[in-house]
Amino acid sequence: MATPKRFELDAVRRALLDQGHLIEQQLASRPDEVFAQQTRLGDWTVDVLVAHLALTLGSLAEWIGAPEPAGTQRSLSSYYEAARKSAGFVDSISRAAAEGKGQQALRAAYREALEGVSAALAGVHEGQLVTTRSGAMAATDLVVTRCIEVVVHGLDLQAATGVPALATDAVRPAALTVVVKAFGAILMGRAPGHSVEVRIPGPAGTAFQCGEGPQHTRGTPPNVVETDPVTFIELGAGRLDWATAIGTGAVRASGGRADLSALLPLVG
Repeated sequence: MATPKRFELDAVRRALLDQGHLIEQQLASRPDEVFAQQTRLGDWTVDVLVAHLALTLGSLAEWIGAPEPAGTQRSLSSYYEAARKSAGFVDSISRAAAEGKGQQALRAAYREALEGVSAALAGVHEGQLVTTRSGAMAATDLVVTRCIEVVVHGLDLQAATGVPALATDAVRPAALTVVVKAFGAILMGRAPGHSVEVRIPGPAGTAFQCGEGPQHTRGTPPNVVETDPVTFIELGAGRLDWATAIGTGAVRASGGRADLSALLPLVG
C-alpha cells in the first residue's frame, strides 16, 4: 500500500511558485469588476481574498528570512490546529489589507509578495527550521502550507468568477500533487490506522490507509473511499461537505468504517 511520501523542498518550492504565478496571470486577465464579487468564504469578496494571499505569501518570506530557531517543530497537523485559533486575527488583517485599495494596487501587492517569496526561497536549505506565528516548523512543511493556500484559494477564485473549478484551469498539476499528499498526511495523522483505504486515482493521486480498526493486508479492502484529487482537496478545505460529495457521486465509499465526515475539514 502506497502512502503519501515525504515532501522534497525543491519540488514543493517549484510547485508553490508555479501555482503562485498562475494566480498572478488569472488576476491580470480578470476584469476589475471581479474584485467586488463574493467568494465562497463567508462575506469575503475577491479583493479581501487577494489581500489575504499577499499577506500569506509575505509572511512566508518574512519568517524564512528570520534567524533559525531552536526547539520542537510543529507538524502540518498541529500547525493547522493552531491556525484555527487565529482565524479571527487572519480575518481582521485580511480585511484591513484590502480596505481602500484599488484593483491595481491589490494586483501589485500580490505580485510583490510572490516576488519576495521567490527571492526568499532561493536561500532555503533542506532541514531548515523557521519561526512561525505558532512556533518552530520545518521550512519544507511551511512551504507546503503556502502551497495549500494558493491551490485552495486558486479554486476559490475560480469559483468566484462563475467558472467551474477544474484542475486544468485553476491548479497546476505539481501543486495539485503536493496538496493531495499533504491532505493525505494530515488525514493519516488525525486518524492513524489501517482500516480504511483511501484511493485518489490519476497522476496527482495517491492511496493510503487510515482509521482505527482491523488492518487490511490482502484482497479487496472492506472499507474503501475513492475520489478525484480536486474533490479530495475541496473536502479537506471545507469547500464541499461529505453528504453532498456522496450524493453526487463525487465520492464513492463502501464499508461500515468508510464515512470520513467526522474528520473533515482537514484545514481551515
